[in-house]
Amino acid sequence: MKITVLLLEISDLSFDAATHSLWCVADEKGKLYRIQLPAGNPIDIFPFGEDGDFEGLEMVGNVFYTMESNGRITQIEQATTPNPVVTKFENPSLAADDCEAFMHDPTLKKLIIGVKLPASEGEARPFFAFDLETKQLDPAPIFTISLSDIQAFLRKNGLVGKPYEQWLKDDAVTPGPSASAIHPQTGNYYLLASVGKMLLVTSPDGEILHVAALDKKRHPQPEGLAFGDDGTMYISNEADEDVAKIYVYVGVRVMS
Repeated sequence: MKITVLLLEISDLSFDAATHSLWCVADEKGKLYRIQLPAGNPIDIFPFGEDGDFEGLEMVGNVFYTMESNGRITQIEQATTPNPVVTKFENPSLAADDCEAFMHDPTLKKLIIGVKLPASEGEARPFFAFDLETKQLDPAPIFTISLSDIQAFLRKNGLVGKPYEQWLKDDAVTPGPSASAIHPQTGNYYLLASVGKMLLVTSPDGEILHVAALDKKRHPQPEGLAFGDDGTMYISNEADEDVAKIYVYVGVRVMS
């Protein structure tokens, strides 16, 4: 199923079970957008502050958290009122990185930040945890994903032909996570990479469980990922020719 929405870009998604809608942020706009399901309209707009390079969004209870590419997290309370309460949390250790993946782990009670392109050299793509109780970033990553990890999984499971061969080439690079979400039934992490069009499933400690190649025609630039309470998966794409599109996947295979 495909939903077409009147936005040029959707940087990330978060599912709202109470209203059966998707919330999203668009890069560079200090606004929250609520997209009503299943048709994708109407779209309600709620400004919350200054513009920025917003890449991630999570709804935790009635509180929203956005993440910018420099790792800054903005907490938004009373978001649907004329006077939202906004608190910003700087994460200096991530300021030079390119952060794009963002998800809430209810078991850990933490927000998880995935670095798409770290400022430091190396193939590892680290994932950090931001504690919602202390409002502090854990200094060490909770796990890392590297190209060698992905290649080892592919070879072990005999995934060496098309479309997996692109990640086995000598000049391949580690796919940087552009979005992430946690499956509500298993607690596994789903990591989306726009470059290479990969969907990676890991355990919470980073063990790779599954690798899938996305249809490049359907997902020319996938940037947002969310799950409904029933496991329905939503992937958003930047606008290619006209407007942004959200693809809905019902009955996603559960990786245990």
